[in-house]
Amino acid sequence: MLKDFYKSERIENALRRIPGSGQIRSYLDRQCQKGNYDVYDLALVLNILYKRDGYYRSAKYPAFLDYLVIDEAQDFTVAELEAILNALEDKTQLTLAGDLGQKILENRDFGTWEDLLGEIGMGHVDVLNLQVAYRSTYQIYEMAEYVRDPHLNEDDLKLTPKFGPEPTLTKCSTYVDATRETVKWLDDLKRVNPHSVSAIICKSASLARHVYDSLLKAGARGIRLGDAGHFEFSPGITVTDIKQVKGLEFHNVLLFNPSADQYRKENVYDRNLLYVAVTRAAFKFDIVCCEEPSPLIPDFIQTIDLTQDILDEDKPLFSDRDQDLSRFDKDEEEFD
Repeated sequence: MLKDFYKSERIENALRRIPGSGQIRSYLDRQCQKGNYDVYDLALVLNILYKRDGYYRSAKYPAFLDYLVIDEAQDFTVAELEAILNALEDKTQLTLAGDLGQKILENRDFGTWEDLLGEIGMGHVDVLNLQVAYRSTYQIYEMAEYVRDPHLNEDDLKLTPKFGPEPTLTKCSTYVDATRETVKWLDDLKRVNPHSVSAIICKSASLARHVYDSLLKAGARGIRLGDAGHFEFSPGITVTDIKQVKGLEFHNVLLFNPSADQYRKENVYDRNLLYVAVTRAAFKFDIVCCEEPSPLIPDFIQTIDLTQDILDEDKPLFSDRDQDLSRFDKDEEEFD
């Protein structure tokens, strides 16, 4: 469908009829000639059509929106936002909502909200920062804000209307131990709150699939895999990755092995991914690690150190390859 769209006479005419459109026009020309069709190019095409006609068409007539609400605005490029805003008859009839701490799509950095508003011609608009956090408990929110900014003063924390258990970090010696501790966490959860919506979150989809298989092998029951092909948001326990849960809420969350290699201290992308993972939890948030925990994890959370425990190794549960998580450290294409 996208290929036919690019080849349509209207797009070809638009590209020819916009003189001096510079780098954008040259880029789209190359895309059309090479057949490198990218859905993200649609924003550029729409901007060209708008500059040519002054409006978007619905059949024979101009089409305008009366009001527009854009959520997750931090993950839009300036070109994408401009293409959307062109559909508004009155540009002031707009609400933009987002959280820069949850920007997890790379190569889309527009700086601050003030920078973005200036780029789209709305520099006169004030930014309103919400002062109350409704989703998570104070304990979870405190940890999340430390992940976002470790220098944040406690007085700067937003108000939270509820309290809950302290997040815990369980440190294990091996992947086998971490899997067994995760099974215990699942068993406790099913006993205390069997009908809740809960998640075990991994950094990548490939690691989530690996952990899901390992948990089944370790005897876990009542879990399901949530990926790009299928995600069931209903009471139960879903093993998934951060990209799949962005924008969702779970009563209980366990973050699996946020190691120093996976979540690097000086990497803004890793920091944002960790922040998204923490803020998915509404009531209970815990961590299980079998490698050195990420330095992004605050040292004030409760830590259970099991690294000195010796387990029965007469019959290993997993092979050496199963326990080697280094192959999951590299970010997958789906995070690009």
